[in-house]
Amino acid sequence: RDRSGNLWVGTKDSGLNLYNHRQDNFKTIWSVGTTSLLGSKTTDLIQTREGDIYISTESRGLLKCGRDHGKLTSVLSSDLTGMIYSLCVNSGEIWLGTQRGLLRYNPATGLYHRYVSFSTASIDDRVHVVYSTANGRLMVGTTLGLMEYDPKSDRFTSIKSFDGHFVTSVAEDRNGGLYVATYAHGLCYWKDDVVRHYTEDDCALFIDNSKDICVDRYGRVWITCNNSGLCRYDRDSDSFVVYDKKSLMGLKTNRIFSVIDDTRGDIWFGTDVGLVRLN
Repeated sequence: RDRSGNLWVGTKDSGLNLYNHRQDNFKTIWSVGTTSLLGSKTTDLIQTREGDIYISTESRGLLKCGRDHGKLTSVLSSDLTGMIYSLCVNSGEIWLGTQRGLLRYNPATGLYHRYVSFSTASIDDRVHVVYSTANGRLMVGTTLGLMEYDPKSDRFTSIKSFDGHFVTSVAEDRNGGLYVATYAHGLCYWKDDVVRHYTEDDCALFIDNSKDICVDRYGRVWITCNNSGLCRYDRDSDSFVVYDKKSLMGLKTNRIFSVIDDTRGDIWFGTDVGLVRLN
């Protein structure tokens, strides 16, 4: 969701879509210059302070869409990045989590720096999550843990509570705590160096294998749960509500990849059979 309230929707192999919430319609972007986006999976999208949209892809590298929402341009090639899993903006620079480690890109200079062989991930350099908190902390999730970046030393510190965890997503709540989704270790809540784990014993769905998290404007936490639907966690009541094909009319699949809220408070799901909006 950009600052104008529009939603950017990436697809597996059918281009990039921009939803105008005022006109309630979609615009599709099919190509980068003369290069087609067909057959290239969109993996993440972010907006800079200047209003530019950056798009990461599976096989077309890093792309940029200007603030006028015109044509896409190529920024970093896939030969350099490999597959990009995640993007975030921190201190004016763009951080890319990729299959070849972590990249830091400066849009003003066009220069980049690559980080590999993290302290807890020396046998696996894949970075699946990069996340910037409200106060500017940069968190990095790998297949083997969660780390925090120290800009003074230009180094990364492992968060011991997450050693050995395959981190798939991170989201911050209004209290500054972080919800951390993992593969096989459930949902975690980390604040003041204390970690609480939520497993399928707490939620009827297979939350142990969660992929994406969204904290909405009301503070509710939405978690996608592998191929079993998604659930909503209410911290005030410490309870979960399940959403799947059986409980939610109109939902045609339990395979949900991503979740986000919009300016009206609606929740959007990206699924294997299209886009779903929950009022």
